[in-house]
Amino acid sequence: MVKLAKSLPVEKQAGTLLNIRAEFRKHRDIRDPIQLAQLLERAQSTIGYLKIVTPHKRSDSGVKHFVYKDGERIEKSLQAGEKAKFKVQDMEEGLKRHNQLIRRQYFMDR
Repeated sequence: MVKLAKSLPVEKQAGTLLNIRAEFRKHRDIRDPIQLAQLLERAQSTIGYLKIVTPHKRSDSGVKHFVYKDGERIEKSLQAGEKAKFKVQDMEEGLKRHNQLIRRQYFMDR
């Protein structure tokens, strides 16, 4: 619960942390399993509420694009004239490879 409370906006964070700590300290002497189960259920309900109201942070683990030029990573994005150049495929080589794959799959030479 504390972890979720720390991810709340700053204006709500302090009050929520104080509330969580006060609730746990208030019930520290309870030993009855039924009451503990009720308190645990209430805490889980609070966790569910905190998950709902906690804004999601954008993570850096998404798709990233890196630009390399002359083996060095460039931090800035490339301009339109500096785009990476790709080798143009040879049509004869492509046709030769295609025919080889067709033969391998037993569609020709029957």
